[in-house]
Amino acid sequence: MKFTKQLLIAVGMLAGVPGICSAGLLTDGDVVQLRRYSSGTHETFGAASGGGEFALFKKLGDGSYEYLAKTFCIEYDEHITLNTDFLVGGVSDRAVLGGSNTNFGDPIGYAVDFLYSAFATGTLDTFDLGSGIHYSATSDIWANALQRAIWMLEEEVTGFGSYSYSDEAELLHDFALSSVSTWTENTGNVKALNLFAMGTNLTGFDALNPTTYNSDGRWGKHKQDQLWYIPDAAGPPDGGGGSMSTVPEPHSVLIWSAFGIAGVFARRRSKQRQV
Repeated sequence: MKFTKQLLIAVGMLAGVPGICSAGLLTDGDVVQLRRYSSGTHETFGAASGGGEFALFKKLGDGSYEYLAKTFCIEYDEHITLNTDFLVGGVSDRAVLGGSNTNFGDPIGYAVDFLYSAFATGTLDTFDLGSGIHYSATSDIWANALQRAIWMLEEEVTGFGSYSYSDEAELLHDFALSSVSTWTENTGNVKALNLFAMGTNLTGFDALNPTTYNSDGRWGKHKQDQLWYIPDAAGPPDGGGGSMSTVPEPHSVLIWSAFGIAGVFARRRSKQRQV
């Protein structure tokens, strides 16, 4: 009983630890918004052709919004409305419906996994894309190029000639493909946020099962899926191929961390008995 009490106290303590509680995480049923800023802390760049960058916010229980990250859209021919609540139907490995090349589920490719991982971890600008050229995180040109490279790699658009800043997009596209040429699996860090209009009935929705995409009145309620990066203990991509280990589920982290804290309590009580 005493150990159980200590464990419950430990879990309660962890509930207030940033990164362990659900505030910075995303899961089915969460509500998010996508925004743009022309200046300030969350300034976004690019936005040509209706794409990213977007500033991603999660709606909290008290009605406020927490900034999470910058993101880019996966599907070229599906849309979202800025500053509008959307429902997270899934955090999956694929875009669902609305893609230019398929409406039956489009898994995120290795190259996009690499490219967005590097962007999300702030390492993309460290790579030489050729002839000493580097990505810039504070450039409209490069943000537009990154969005177009993502669309190209996901086969949402073809060719570079009809899009502005094609040279930079092509550099990112080719660099991503060459960087993952030896990979045997997706790292799992990069996910698709499968977004829906608020009020959508998501009962039974499964990103891996296309037959569930349009059931229960979901037709027309799918919104533009966005990229989402889940931090990995193995660190950011190194540009040389290979795969990275996966991070434990948040609930697992919570439970095992709680056992660790409870263990500390138990050791302290044991030492007190020995004195």
